Amino acid sequence: SDAKAVADWPEVELTAEAAARIQHGQPIPLDAAQYADEYARAYNPAGDFIALLRADARAGVWRPHKVLIPPRANSA
Repeated sequence: SDAKAVADWPEVELTAEAAARIQHGQPIPLDAAQYADEYARAYNPAGDFIALLRADARAGVWRPHKVLIPPRANSA
């Protein structure tokens, strides 16, 4: 199943601003070079698993791979 494979991916905790960008399909800065060309699980500040990310090391950003929770679900 996808969930089992995804469970091995690193977790990235996003700020509210970064989470909103990802949920709107926008890239966010990639902090750590060790994530180069890998996938990760994105969590918002509330601890919700909101998206799958793909690292674009060349561009220096995380790109949304699959958004699991749309922006309207955020309780600000």
